[in-house]
This record gives sequence, structure tokens and C-alpha cells, in this order.
Amino acid sequence: MDHRPLPRSYRVLARRLAVVWLVYTLVGYASLSLADPVHGISPLYFAAGVAVAFVAGWGPGMAFGIAAGSATLLFLTDDSSLHVGLNVGWLVGLVWIAGGALQALVAGALLRRFVAWPLVLERPGDVLRFFLIAGPVASLVASLLSTAAMGAAGLLDAGQWPRLALAWWAGDTLGALIGAPIALTLVGRPREVWAPRRTTVGLPLLIATVVLMLSIGQVQRWDRQREQAAFARDAAATADSVRLHLQSYLDALEALNGVYIASEQVTRDEFQRAARPWLRSLQGVRALGWHERVPRSDWPAFEARQVAEGMAGYRLFDLGGKPPAGDEAIAMRYVEPLAGNAVGLGFNVLSVPQARAALLEARAQNQPVASGPMRLIQETAQQKGVVVYRAVYAGHPGTREERMAATRGAVFISLRMEDTLAATLRSAPSYLGVCLMDVAAGAQARLAGDTSCPEPGQAAASGGEPGPVAVPLAFAGRNWELRIWPRGPVPLVGGAAANTWLFAGAGVFFSTALGALLLVMSARTWRIEEAVRERTLQLEIEVGERRRTEAALRESEQRFRAIFDHTPVGVAYADPQGGILQVNSGFCRMTGRTPGELAGMRLTDLLHAEDRFNAIELISRLGRQGGAILDGDWRVLQPVGQVRHARVHVQLLQSDASSGIVCVAEDVTERQQLRRAEAAREIAEAANRAKSEFLSRMSHELRTPLNAMLGFAQLMDMDSQNALPLPQRQRVEQIERAGWHLLEMINDVLDLSRIEAGTLRLNLEPLGLQEIVQSAIVMVEPQADRCQVAIRAAVHPPGLVVLADATRLKQLLTNLLTNAVKYNRPGGQVVLSSRMLGEGDVAIDVSDDGLGMSATQLSELFQPFNRLGRERSGTEGTGIGLVISQRLADLMGGTLAARSVEGQGSTFTLTLPASSAPPSSPPEAQVPDTLSGYHQRRVIYIEDNRTNVDVMRGILEQRPQVRFESYATAREGLAALREHPEGLLLLLDMHLPDMNGADVLRALKADPATADVPVVMVSADALAAQADLAMHLGAERYLAKPVDVNEVLAVVDDLLGAQATVW
Repeated sequence: MDHRPLPRSYRVLARRLAVVWLVYTLVGYASLSLADPVHGISPLYFAAGVAVAFVAGWGPGMAFGIAAGSATLLFLTDDSSLHVGLNVGWLVGLVWIAGGALQALVAGALLRRFVAWPLVLERPGDVLRFFLIAGPVASLVASLLSTAAMGAAGLLDAGQWPRLALAWWAGDTLGALIGAPIALTLVGRPREVWAPRRTTVGLPLLIATVVLMLSIGQVQRWDRQREQAAFARDAAATADSVRLHLQSYLDALEALNGVYIASEQVTRDEFQRAARPWLRSLQGVRALGWHERVPRSDWPAFEARQVAEGMAGYRLFDLGGKPPAGDEAIAMRYVEPLAGNAVGLGFNVLSVPQARAALLEARAQNQPVASGPMRLIQETAQQKGVVVYRAVYAGHPGTREERMAATRGAVFISLRMEDTLAATLRSAPSYLGVCLMDVAAGAQARLAGDTSCPEPGQAAASGGEPGPVAVPLAFAGRNWELRIWPRGPVPLVGGAAANTWLFAGAGVFFSTALGALLLVMSARTWRIEEAVRERTLQLEIEVGERRRTEAALRESEQRFRAIFDHTPVGVAYADPQGGILQVNSGFCRMTGRTPGELAGMRLTDLLHAEDRFNAIELISRLGRQGGAILDGDWRVLQPVGQVRHARVHVQLLQSDASSGIVCVAEDVTERQQLRRAEAAREIAEAANRAKSEFLSRMSHELRTPLNAMLGFAQLMDMDSQNALPLPQRQRVEQIERAGWHLLEMINDVLDLSRIEAGTLRLNLEPLGLQEIVQSAIVMVEPQADRCQVAIRAAVHPPGLVVLADATRLKQLLTNLLTNAVKYNRPGGQVVLSSRMLGEGDVAIDVSDDGLGMSATQLSELFQPFNRLGRERSGTEGTGIGLVISQRLADLMGGTLAARSVEGQGSTFTLTLPASSAPPSSPPEAQVPDTLSGYHQRRVIYIEDNRTNVDVMRGILEQRPQVRFESYATAREGLAALREHPEGLLLLLDMHLPDMNGADVLRALKADPATADVPVVMVSADALAAQADLAMHLGAERYLAKPVDVNEVLAVVDDLLGAQATVW
């Protein structure tokens, strides 16, 4: 998978699209908070202006971010409290989303076509065209597309579409007129034009927008309050009207009751005359009638009387047409109007449960009582009916039982509830929705009215309309509830939405005018500033000479002050004759005088007598010729007599008004001292290098004859076939001891030279102290035996491990033991002991009971070549062994100290760091066999010194199986070696007449035929650098002259023993 990061342009585009989406969503959501609750259209849709600004500032690609923002708004607001979604289908939603993006693209394209580009908006014509395109022109796109899609989907009727399209267009237009200039101050290009407008254009318009939004919100709240008040007023009036109409029905019933109270026998004609006025005045009445109580025994006579009165076919019957079943019947005798109600004559109301319950309650309570909702017997449609009964009594019964027994019958009024409610609402406002509910005994039943009767407290269909109200109505013993709600906008004088739109339009008009004015003014200000900058530049050129003069004066003054206040050198200003006028602190320090002391003095008064005359001549020459003169070092005398060296620069400053001398003096006393010190150091380093080179040459020149002397002496001592007589053998031994002693002296001098030069390298490693002590004692024991001195070692605790260089530690201990033996007395002893110190160090003490040292000798103990007066004692020595030992102890991280009592002996204490690591195994000493076990081999020796060749030939004669060849030049040796490179060993000198030994080694290793030939360097150059170079180039060993015969034989046996025989 490719994990390479996206190019920077893509990352910038992605960030911009995210910003567009977020800003468009937030601004759009804030704008929709002002939307009217019916259509969900905001009077100020600022997101339309933001979209235009993003496309104009960041390019057409921002349309994708605008579309994403529109989709987010549709998701957030659809079916929400803002009611902007209108429950549109997804196809209509896609059109809305595309419309917002397309509107911004159209605006951007038109702006590029008709407005000067880049979009600076500095001319009134450009500003006017910008507002026309960004506002009313571009806003047609989204409004027409979206409303057309909603109309095509059937979400709008023909009458709604123009109003909604106009409102949509107006909201986008007004929002774009304010939102576009504000957003352009943030994203407009060129940035140098639009960025300054954030405070001059963007901020005032933003403040105006916030004030306008708050004002529109307040106007909307006032309109909602007016709507609520109007609705409450209309609802109360409607409830009062319904209550009054219902009371008129009860009044009619009471009037009929009065008729029966006034006459015990009411004829059909009388009843008709009494009922007809009420029927004419009351609407929604189905019937007015009289139910008469008839015992079972009177049923036939009652029916006969009704037939005799002209009611042919009159009979008593229950619900369903069956004969009455009870002991009595309360039958309908009279009913008006007879047309449409005649079917009910003779009907026993006791057979209907709702009517029976209401009638019995009316008889018992002596009050009008309405039945529950039911279908009237004479009803042919589907309306619910209610019958109100008023019992008529014989006499004046007082108790419930008396009223039940004295009941003659009941007058009633039948109401078709839909007609009744419609009659009562003829004068009610048309926007109100009304329904009448029967809520008796906790049950709810709709009696009449709108079928979408809401529950009390239910939210209105539109978030901005008042909610439904419930008005309780007590009617004829029943608990009714009149529910009233607005089915549409509450009509107000002037209209609520009109107030909002008018206020928004006026506010936007003034804000747009303000924005246009600010845009023109800011652009003009920018142009004026540009012109001012250009004119200022021209003016600067015109008055440049004056400015340069003033700048020169200011610069001169600033320079003068800076010189006097901050420069570390001494500065003095004097008159043309050299009289000091002003000095700085550096000049005071250099001369050792205060400014008061220097005032009135001349510059030449401060100089050494030898420099004064020259200085006077220079100052007089300045006055005659002008210019600047640099002199060498002058000596300045301080009051205490101290002389300071100064490098002086003198310059004459002249003007029309005055002239003077500036003297700049730099104190170079320390610099000269440093230069002298550096010169001394270079001389010392040169001397040190010369000394090192001399010692190296001396070592080389001494080692070469020593190699012959010690080599032949060792060979004579080893010759068993021609053994020397004892006196001669003893003399040979004396020669060997003297030679090895001389070699030790040379090595000591070289070691001291390396230590002082810092070139001595040590290999610090964990070492077992016991093994190092034993090997040092073994080396000193022969001398101790000759001097009759006993050596005793006591390493405690056992197993001590120190961190040191094995060779140098052995050298140091050997030196201490040797001195302890040399300066001891016959029969004396030397004790070597060790102990652990508390700081993690190991102390090694070497004590003797010999001559000891005085305090003066102790103070001079570690001085090179100082033998403390023992040079006349006959004991050999150079006076540098202890110096080397102390320096080696320091290099290994330890110390070497001494304490002594004259005549009683001395103790030297070596302190070294202890180590917790296991000790390194010391290399086993190689003792060559008398005759090595390998067979025939070749050894080539390239050496130009014949004596050294003879020594090496004598050494290798100890190995008869070795064929020895020698060559004086590198060229001859290489030719012989390349002819037969198998089974041989090369011994190579470092300094050859025709070629350096290192170059010979490089040539061998570069040739594949000779790269595997083992090479042993044999050289009188004992410097570590040469040995390291040879080992780095591939040498197997580096043997320094004079050579130890046993060591040479061991090396030869080791390297030749691993090779195969070649002849």
C-alpha cells in the first residue's frame, strides 16, 4: 500500500472544503432560527452570501463544501422544530442541495464576467453590480429550482408556489447582500486588499447584522404575542357564542315546560303553536316534543285516543319496533316539526339506555338533563345526536321519590350536534378549528366539529402558532369540552410575516447601503494610501539631500554617543591643538585617570617621552593637511608609572562651524603579552619537538649497535658446541647486563618523552594483582640475590583486581622494587603489601629498611634526572625512574607517594582503582624449544645493515630447518618473495635505502600472491606510532631492536609452525 502523503495542494483543498462545510452549516443553521413557522423560509439567509464569498475567494471547487453544508442543514432541520424540511422527499432534497451550490457557482461566474477582477470593489459601479449579482440575480437559482421541484412533487399547490418562491428569493437576496461582504473580508482575494477591510467593513456589518437579527427576532416575538392574544380573544368569543347558543336550547325547553305547568291538558295544536317560534329562531334543532308517561294498563286507551286525534296508525313500540316490555312506557306523543320526525311517534324512550338514563335523571333532579351521544331514531345520516329532557310533574312534589311518582311526562329537544355546532360557529373566525367533546365520567367522545380534534396541551401544527385551548361547558347535566385551535396563521392587521419581511428588508437596505459605502471608502482609502506611499517616496527623493544631511547629523551624534558610551576602546575628543575636551570610560581606564584629571590636559601629555615628539608632529600635520593618520603602538603613562601599550587612530573632524580631533586608542598591552606568551609557547613546543626527534634519533642510533652487542652476546652464551670458558662467560654476562641496562635507560628516556608529549597510550583492563606482583618479583630477584636483599610479598586480601595497564603496572612495580633493592643494605629486606581503601581503591606499599631519605630529598624526589645526591654513591641510575612511575600512576587513575626516615628506610605507596570485573588472563611466556617440531621453512630478511643481518643469521642458525635469505634493498627482497611466496616468513626493517618499510608492507598486502605471507617488523624505531602503523597495515609482530633471541625464536616458531613445508 502506498503511504505517501498527499500533495500540499490537495491538503489545502481538503482543509478549505472542511472550512466551507462547517461555516456554511453554522451560518445556515443560525439563519434558519429566524425562519417563519409556516413555510420555514428565513428572511435573512446569510449562508447564501457566505457561499458566494467562498466561491469568489477560494474558487468554484468550494461548491462541493456548500453542497455538503446544504445536505447537513437538510438533515438537521427536516421535521424539526424549525420546520424547514416540509417533509420533502429525497429527490426534492437533492434539488435543494444542488440549488445552493449551483447558485454560488452562477454568482461566481457572473462576478468574473461583469465585475472587475481581481475582486477589489473600489468603484461604485463594481460595488453595485456585485450586490445585484450576489443578491437578487443569483438568488433566483435556488428559489426557482427548489420551489419548482416541490411543486412538481405535489408538495405545493398552484397558489402557494409563487408566494414560497418569492419568500425564498427574498431571504437569499437579503442574506447575500449582508453575508457576502462580511465573508469576503475573511476569504477574499487579493488578501492585501480584503484583510484590512475586516475592521473597516466586516466588523461594522457584523455588528449591524447581529443588531438586525436581534431586532427581527424581537419583532417575531411581538408578532407571536399578538397572534397569541388575538387567538385567545377569538377563542373566548367563540366559546361564549357556543355557550349562549346552547343556553338558548335550554330556554326553549323551559318554555315548553312552562306550557305544561300552565295547562294540565295541552292539545296538539297548542303544542305546535308553542314550539314553532323556537324552531324558527333556533338552528341545529332536530325536534321539539312531548313524551307522555303511560302505565301498561292504559296503553290500548292511549293508542286509541291518539288515533282519534288524527294520528292514524299510532302505536307504542320499543327500539327495534317491538312492543313495550315494561310496566310503563314514556312514549312520544307530540313532535315538531312533524315532517321527518313522525317516525318517532309512539316510541318508548325507556328502551334506549342513553335516553332512559337521562330521562330518569331529569325526573329525579327536576332539571334539564342531556343524554349521551347517540344516533337519533329519526336520523338518516351519520350525525351524532343529543336529546335534552325536562320532566313535567303533577302538582308540586318535593322529594326524589315524589317526583318519580308524580311524573306526567317530559318535554325534550333533539339536537343534531354537527348542525348545532355549525350553527353556533357561523360568526367564528375561519382560521379556528373547533370540536365539541363529551368528557362525562372521564370518557371522551367527539360530539361534533373537526375530526382532527387535538388533545389539550398538544403542540400546534406549526411551531409558531398558539396551541389548542379547551373550554369546559356544563350543559344540561353533561360535562362537555369545547376545543379550539388555529388551523392556519392567525390573521393580524398588517400580517405577522409582513412585519418581519418589511423590517428585514429595511434593515438589509440600510446595511447594504452601509456596506457599499464602506467598501467604496475602504477601497478609496487603500488607493489613497497607495498614492500617498508613492507620493511620499517622491517627496523623499525630492528632499533627500535634507534628509541625508539630517540623518548624517543624527547618525554622527548616535555614533559619537555609542562610541563614548559603549565602545571597549578608549575614545577622546580634543581640539585641533590636542587639548582634551571629552573622554569615555575606556580612555579613563587605559590612562588610569578620571575625566576631571584629563580635562585640560593634552593628548601628548599622556604619552611616553620617546613617543611624545612623534605625536606632536602628527597632530600638527593633521591641522595642516587634514585626513586621518594611523600610527603604530604608542606607550601611555599612567600616574603610578605603569606603561600601557596602545594602538592609536587619530582623525581630524572639520565642519563649517568647528573642527576637532578624535583619538581612538586600543589597549593592546594584554594582546602583546599574549603574543609574547604564544611566541614563547611556540618556541617551547619547537624545543619539545626537537627534543622528541632527538630522542627518537638517539634511540634509533643507540639501538642499532646495541642490537649487535646484545645479539652476539646472547648467541655466544647460547652456543653449546663452542662453550666459552667460565671467565669469558662471566664477561659475556657482564656485557649483557650492561647492554640491557643501557636499553632500560633508553626506554626510560623515551617513556618520559612520550609522557611529557602526551603520546603514551595505555590499555586499562582488570588485572589480578597477585600475578603482576609475582612477575615483577621474578624480574628483580637476581639483582636482590646479588645485593643480599630478601623480597617478601603479602597481597591482601587475596584475589585483588585493579584497573591498570598490564605492561606499565609491571614496569612501575619493577622500578619500585629495583630501587628498594639498590638503595638497601646487605641483609636487608623489601616488603610488598596491599590493602583495600574505603574509596574503592587499592593501595600497594613497597617498603625497605635501607638508607632512607631526608625531608629535603623527599621534596625533590620526583624531579627528572635528580638522583638526590646518590650519583656519587656508585649505584647506577638515571634519576627518571620514579618520575616515570609517578606519571604512569597518574595516567592509570592512581597516585604514587613516598614517606621516609633517613637511615631507617622508605615506603612508596601506589594507589590504583579497584575493579569488580574478572581479571584478564595474562599472556603465557613463550619459551622456545631447543629444536622446534616443524620441517623445512624459508625466512627472508630485508635489512640494509650487515651487522643486523649477521645477528639475525646467528639467531636463526638455532633452527637448522630454516633456510635464511637476506636482501639489502626492498626491490631485491620483493622479487625473491614473489618468485616463491609459499612457506616463508618475511622479516622487514622499517628504514630501507630505496623504500619505506610501511610502503613495502602495503605493496605486499595489495598483491594477492603475497597478501597471505606473514610479516614481522624488526626495527630500531621503537615509537608506538610506528608500531601501530605496521600492525594496522597487516604485520603479525613488531620487534624493537635490540631483539631478545628467545623472543625472536618464539615468534619465528609460532608463525612458521602454521605453514606447510615447501621443499
